[in-house]
Amino acid sequence: MNQDPKNPSSIKPSFHELEMMEAADFRHLNAFQCVYEEKSYTNAGHALHTIRKAIRRMIDHLEEAFECQLFKDEELGKLSPSPFAERLFNDLRFLTATQRCFSEHIRNVRQNGRVLQVGSSSAVFRTRAFRYLFRKLQLMRQIKISYTSVEPDDAGRFLVSGYCDLYIGCWSGNTKRYISEEVAETTFALYVPTDRAADYSDGHLPENGYIVSLDGVEIDPAKLPRLCKGWESLPEEKWLLWLDRPDQCPDDVVIFAPEASINLSHWAAVGPVGFSNIRQTLRATFLRQHPYEFLPALTQKIRLNLNN
Repeated sequence: MNQDPKNPSSIKPSFHELEMMEAADFRHLNAFQCVYEEKSYTNAGHALHTIRKAIRRMIDHLEEAFECQLFKDEELGKLSPSPFAERLFNDLRFLTATQRCFSEHIRNVRQNGRVLQVGSSSAVFRTRAFRYLFRKLQLMRQIKISYTSVEPDDAGRFLVSGYCDLYIGCWSGNTKRYISEEVAETTFALYVPTDRAADYSDGHLPENGYIVSLDGVEIDPAKLPRLCKGWESLPEEKWLLWLDRPDQCPDDVVIFAPEASINLSHWAAVGPVGFSNIRQTLRATFLRQHPYEFLPALTQKIRLNLNN
């Protein structure tokens, strides 16, 4: 290796030396580490369940690749590492630690499944479509699923930071760094007080009401019945509050919102004429450069199988 004249301890590999290093096999490097620790070719062979001759051949290959002697025979049959071997062993410690962490991760994945962080807004989480999808994912053996509350405005940031792996909602990344797949459709219903449900079952619509824009995406006005095009937009957080605390919402309120679990003692979901074909698409969005390569296959599986 080349040395800096001003700093004799510095070692700068040449282009040729880098080529030779690339020729080193991981099995040979593993044998080198074992020989370094055992100070014996024979003992290293026992530790690696092979013969002394095979260990010696691997060390010879490394010495040829690095063009440098690694070990010298000393008294009492022990080997003495060369200065190059000392540095090589120290450098390989980081690689070995990384390899062990990776092996442990793979072992945990095989035993327990991948941990998949799924994010969605609180409103999407309450929809029947998302609940159905989430339950199906929980039944898959190869993953362990965890839910994270993420609002649409934060979806991109949370995906980039790794806070969640998959965002499910109406939002989808609008740049090339994201991949979005349609995975479900959420239907809408008219929510009215239970004691007034009969008043709207024949298709009657009041002049005033509220429309919820799921995940910040408004319903196409062309799809709405003429009589409700002037209804007010209801923020998602207020819709969720009224669902759980109906005592805090106005009397005789009428809300057009995604199908979700409701308090049947106060709310009734009716489907008057004109609303039956209104749906919103839910997408699964993830980073194109996501380290978990199973995500593209998983979203395809969701799209093709889980909704059947």
